[in-house]
Amino acid sequence: VVGGNAHVGFLNDVRMSVGGDLTVDREIVNSEIVVRGSLIAPRASLVGGIAVITGGIDIEALGSDSDTPTKIILSASPKILRRRKELMAQINEANGVLEAAIAKRDQLQSMIPSSPTPSQKEEMTELYYQVTMLEDNLEKLRVELLSVEQEIGAEQCVDLLIGKIIHPRVTLQTPGSAIVFSAPVRGPLRIGWNEARRLVAEQPSGAIVDLSDVVR
Repeated sequence: VVGGNAHVGFLNDVRMSVGGDLTVDREIVNSEIVVRGSLIAPRASLVGGIAVITGGIDIEALGSDSDTPTKIILSASPKILRRRKELMAQINEANGVLEAAIAKRDQLQSMIPSSPTPSQKEEMTELYYQVTMLEDNLEKLRVELLSVEQEIGAEQCVDLLIGKIIHPRVTLQTPGSAIVFSAPVRGPLRIGWNEARRLVAEQPSGAIVDLSDVVR
């Protein structure tokens, strides 16, 4: 685990987490790496294993001539993804508690006569207050989740510069899609998002096309 930036000659069968940018001179082979910055390896190859990258990627080649399965996951930082997962669980739980409270309130209301006793009035008031508080709490959780989703969208970076080649059996995964290359794709090639957040590729000619068309 490296808290900031790291610079290595090569990685082979390594599990590594880097808090900043990772610069590699030659190759990354059969390793599991998490990089919260960018992967800077313009003369290196990424062969096998899994690479989770928050920032951009500048690399010479992905995969190998022997079609080694290689997976690249473009993701926001694990910390904010964990917070989103926690919030979604809290919202599901809060929904269940709120639904139960509403059902209890409605059931009691149907049983109370038109002229309720003081104790019945007090119980109904408490239930209405409880439902209101639960609704307020649920709304706060939803607002926070929306903020986290916006932060994830702003943080995620899809900017890959492939200098030479992407080999078959390379998987490129983003939160909304996963593309598996079935044939070699020659570089230089730049991959990013368009305005609709679809993966596109800028070819050597300068033409920008949907990445799925390049993979075919």
